[in-house]
Amino acid sequence: MYCNLHVFFLKVNQITIYKKFTNLEEEIIIMYLDIHFYTTNKETLSRFYSKHVFLILGMLCAFMLSMMSTTAQAQSDNDNYFWNTMRNPKKEAIDSTILQGMTPNAFYVVRLYDNKGCGLQWGHVVYENERNAKFDCSSEGDDLVLRIIPRSEGTSEVEGLLYAIGPNSNKMCGLQWDIKLTEYNERNAKFDCGDEGPSVMKITASGNDMFTIQTIAPKNGDKCKLQWDSRVINDNEHNAKFDCTSNKGDPVKIVRLMDQLT
Repeated sequence: MYCNLHVFFLKVNQITIYKKFTNLEEEIIIMYLDIHFYTTNKETLSRFYSKHVFLILGMLCAFMLSMMSTTAQAQSDNDNYFWNTMRNPKKEAIDSTILQGMTPNAFYVVRLYDNKGCGLQWGHVVYENERNAKFDCSSEGDDLVLRIIPRSEGTSEVEGLLYAIGPNSNKMCGLQWDIKLTEYNERNAKFDCGDEGPSVMKITASGNDMFTIQTIAPKNGDKCKLQWDSRVINDNEHNAKFDCTSNKGDPVKIVRLMDQLT
């Protein structure tokens, strides 16, 4: 009579180790990919591991490298964010309650849309490591990262930092306004992939689960709100800007992207 009994089993991704007893012999089988290694009761487990120690370490290193290759680390302002590309993410429109409940210093993958469904994304290079910000009415926009800033005690205002992710470097590029003030008292919106940090954005509810995004000049205290330019550029695209005169920002919808496992 022949029977199998598995009493030891460990599986890590592509590495499988298990111990099998039969009425004839005891086997230790290690599998990596489609490679099998056997030992029987004539060869003890410790002897087997000492014999194949370098091979086993090599397999573990290969496993670790395969895990590392699935993520990319981006760093900005000494903060580490492990970017994981999500396939077919779940989308959740953020309302005021959800925004208030977001964890300070946590990173949230989001997309921003104006009231016409045009998505915020980065565009052409404007200066060295800087990319222009625009609203594209022919696409859903880029995946952005929202980091909530810790609030002072007793305040309900929500402030955050917005980043785009560099497609080749996985570097976090902060959304900020341009230092140059136009004749219309407006500042261009851009993503800075260099050493300059993002502008602090105050996120304020404007009704119907829409928000206005405002930044304040650090020197003169000007309050400038995110808008899109009415002029069309490059086939159904509108430049993004901060208006420092009218104090009226264009409402945007914030949609959170979550892994289906979340």
